[in-house]
Amino acid sequence: MHVQRDTARYLIEDKQAAYVFTAVKDNPRTLFTRLDALPWPQIPVAYRTEHRGHRRVERRSTQVLPAPDQVSPTLSRRF
Repeated sequence: MHVQRDTARYLIEDKQAAYVFTAVKDNPRTLFTRLDALPWPQIPVAYRTEHRGHRRVERRSTQVLPAPDQVSPTLSRRF
């Protein structure tokens, strides 16, 4: 829900709020493809967690960077 264009525009333009994409899945195909094409190996990991349970290990990491124009001109204008 919070990676939808209308939601981002409302928060950034109408409310003058900072905005962060979190957990973008692959069903907004264009957004996912643009984000996936960013140079992630060159972006430092800001936060990392590891959780063990139910016979599996979940590893999650967070990387942060401003939204470049090719992802969203509206978002990159704000930052």
